[in-house]
Amino acid sequence: MSAKEAEFSAKFNPFIHGGNIHELVESFSLAESHIGANGNARIILLDLSIGVIRLLMQHSPVP
Repeated sequence: MSAKEAEFSAKFNPFIHGGNIHELVESFSLAESHIGANGNARIILLDLSIGVIRLLMQHSPVP
C-alpha cells in the first residue's frame, strides 16, 4: 500500500465498522441485483447513495 493509500485508509477507517459493514455489503448487493433485473439505474444508485451516507454517518458501537 502506498503512503497516499495508507493515509486515506487511516482517515476513512472510523466510518466503516462492525456496526455498519454488513448493512453496507447488503445495500451494494441489493442494488447490483436490482440493476441486473433491469431496474432504473439512476433511481437505484440514488437510493444506494442515500443509504450509504446514512450508514457511514452511524457512530461506531461501544465495545
